[in-house]
Amino acid sequence: MSQAIWLIMYDIASENKDKYLNWFHDVHMPEKLARPGYTWAAHYEVVGEDSGARRLDGSVSDGQRGFVAFFGGEDTRTFLNPSPVQIKPTQPPLAREMMGCRINSQMLIATEEWCSEAVGGDGPSFANLSLTVSSVDGNDEDYGGWCIQTYLPSVSEASGFEVSAKFIATTAPGTHVLVASFASVAEAAGGFRGNSKDDWSQRVRAYQNHSTGTPLLLQCISRQS
Repeated sequence: MSQAIWLIMYDIASENKDKYLNWFHDVHMPEKLARPGYTWAAHYEVVGEDSGARRLDGSVSDGQRGFVAFFGGEDTRTFLNPSPVQIKPTQPPLAREMMGCRINSQMLIATEEWCSEAVGGDGPSFANLSLTVSSVDGNDEDYGGWCIQTYLPSVSEASGFEVSAKFIATTAPGTHVLVASFASVAEAAGGFRGNSKDDWSQRVRAYQNHSTGTPLLLQCISRQS
């Protein structure tokens, strides 16, 4: 997928949605991609298994919609030179206005640990993702082993599987990010549910602390490179 990602999760009020998305896709994403080290950008809407739009916490609401933005980079230096906190004071008025539309915003920068792609086919579409962001209460070795030995084999055998990758956050210590791409939202949901029935998975679930909203199902609304 990428050596590093900048991940941003947030809700947008319905009255701001159209103007925000127009700015984000037509202005913000191209501006980021014009900077050295940026390799791709993608924007996703949070959805349910029926592909219906959801808030970041997964609930249905006409007042807000959930979105997740990804920026791919050559490595974490791409996003830390300058860092987000250094960029913020230099943003033009329009960018500040649009950033102000975000509700419950969460962000992190993470580096890739591993990536596994399905054999054969035309390669991943990245159209439908399952996303998990979590800390594991100091059980990093156990969780890392579970990801390799239980999660990855299970998700790789799921219908519609395209690719899965694991990242470790550099701006939120001890935070792990799992991303998997599937051919459809329903297959993304099915692939995720298939990893939680054995004893090791139950142990992981007991100590795993999810970031607000995750695990999430995501449907791509814009991807640029």
